[in-house]
Amino acid sequence: MEALTTTYATQRRWPRARANVPVRLALEYRGQTILRDSTVLDLSNRGIRVLAGPEFTPGLIVRVIPNEGADFAEKARVVWIGPAASSSERQAGLEFLDPHPKPA
Repeated sequence: MEALTTTYATQRRWPRARANVPVRLALEYRGQTILRDSTVLDLSNRGIRVLAGPEFTPGLIVRVIPNEGADFAEKARVVWIGPAASSSERQAGLEFLDPHPKPA
């Protein structure tokens, strides 16, 4: 498993930094807007890894809203979900769609 982790890390397009930052995620699910409190686990210039809920699926568009100190939301797409019973279970990789902050 170590080789897989090392290989995956070296294939990343952007370097990542560990984080522990609270955020709010806004998503459309079954016709309703859901606000979910979450935590950013790591981040790069183009994406983040977050704790995710069961409604997260690849391709889902979410808005990432900082809990404090910022008045903007960053639109992102879910690109992967951690498999059940793995070390990345309940985690999701989000890729930012527009690098410029927008009003929340």
